Amino acid sequence: MEGYEPLVWPWQKGKQGQMFHLDFYVDNLEEAVQYTIECGVKIADTQYFWTSRTMLDPSGHPFCLDTDEPE
Repeated sequence: MEGYEPLVWPWQKGKQGQMFHLDFYVDNLEEAVQYTIECGVKIADTQYFWTSRTMLDPSGHPFCLDTDEPE
């Protein structure tokens, strides 16, 4: 799309930030991460919590896979 500026994660001043954020609860974090990678998603370089993974869809939009269980 003309004029579209991909977002930057994590947020940086003066750059396009996230437009919305989704969190998905999963029973098995590592299986969910592997599944999303198979679907074309990447793991974000910056992670904030050990019970979740921030993922980036093919357009760079972040979403999280969350679990309450230790890895």
